[in-house]
Amino acid sequence: AFKNCSNLQTISLPNYLSEIKAETFSGCTNLSSVTLPTYATSIGDSAFARCQKLQNITIPSNVKTIGDSAFIACYSLNNVNIQSNLEKIPNSAFYACDLQNINIPSTVTEIGETAFAYNANLSSFTIPEKLTSIGFGAFINCTSLREILIPSTVTSIGNAAFYKVGETRPNDFKGPLDITIKCYKNSAAHNWAVKCNANYVLL
Repeated sequence: AFKNCSNLQTISLPNYLSEIKAETFSGCTNLSSVTLPTYATSIGDSAFARCQKLQNITIPSNVKTIGDSAFIACYSLNNVNIQSNLEKIPNSAFYACDLQNINIPSTVTEIGETAFAYNANLSSFTIPEKLTSIGFGAFINCTSLREILIPSTVTSIGNAAFYKVGETRPNDFKGPLDITIKCYKNSAAHNWAVKCNANYVLL
């Protein structure tokens, strides 16, 4: 409905809306303020992709699903408040944003592929204790992230999940990754840290 509407700067959606469809606000490059409907239950694929001036978003408590790439390339998005009981952070949901602060609900069990990739200012991240899976490249190029605690519930960590995380060195550097993994002995995270020559601390 509003795709590529570069003149749109602010919008407050009526509470009766239950769905933000795919690409609804995609490419609204000057959209800086959005109030989502209280009763919304889903946000579609790429719904807010490339909303380059959007800085803050609150996802209401009734939202059950967020689509792939929902906020991809929202270069100014630095604060996300998720009030709902999501079970999955989907693929590329917050790829190439400017996240500094995000709260992840305790209900999340899966972080999708490249979900938080290229958030250079993301310096801390708390993984929910029910999480079981971290997808391929989930935190690629999160260069400010220096340590992360991975609970024992995580049984799958994708390739390159933490590639260039905390990275401040030349590309040809072959030493340990700069990030410190806090993990439990013989857990998937421990095995991953050993395999990838990452610094780790056993809990």
